[in-house]
Amino acid sequence: MKLSPPMEKINTRLREHYAGFPFDDDLEEPTTQLTTDIGALYDEELPNEVAWAEYICAISKLDCFTYRAIARQPDGTALYWNSLEQSYKEFANNALVIVYQAHEPYPTTDMIKAWCNHQRNEYRT
Repeated sequence: MKLSPPMEKINTRLREHYAGFPFDDDLEEPTTQLTTDIGALYDEELPNEVAWAEYICAISKLDCFTYRAIARQPDGTALYWNSLEQSYKEFANNALVIVYQAHEPYPTTDMIKAWCNHQRNEYRT
């Protein structure tokens, strides 16, 4: 099954937002996971809504969301990177950035799924 245009849009946005992120392993990069994990979902034809539900569930489980980036602001406060809203390059530009991996995703899985649905709805308009 070929990815729908909203799915391609989400894949492209995630690739762009994680470009330059210092992952521990290439297997954790969204580009790798989008190609292998999510590509494997489409070995057989599925009804559109079923395919979409499986797709956003798979997106919400990508390892890349378990990575955090924190930028220290001049006043000492910490600013957390939201990979759905901003590219890593834009976030890290001229800032002291601390990167680490956590057990839980950020944004949370429900927020990731909502973002995916918003991207789909935005595509339809």
